[in-house]
Amino acid sequence: MGVGKYRPNGRKYATPIATCIDYPADGNKLIPSLKEALIKSGLKDGMTISTHHHFRNGDLIAIQIFDIASELGIKDLVWFPFCFF
Repeated sequence: MGVGKYRPNGRKYATPIATCIDYPADGNKLIPSLKEALIKSGLKDGMTISTHHHFRNGDLIAIQIFDIASELGIKDLVWFPFCFF
């Protein structure tokens, strides 16, 4: 079928299998804002958000995530900070 034409129809665990059709042709997956990234991620009530809080301003980013989630009306989120040793 060629590059960008075939879409697999199976599942790995619970999410659909990703394919290059889902991304821009230049391969750039960057999203312009954190709010848009959270919307595209499918964030819903009761989910767990995991971040690496030791990154530069990691705790501040977590606060931004929860502020945006509140603005979107998403509730009961759990923050699971992690770090590697």
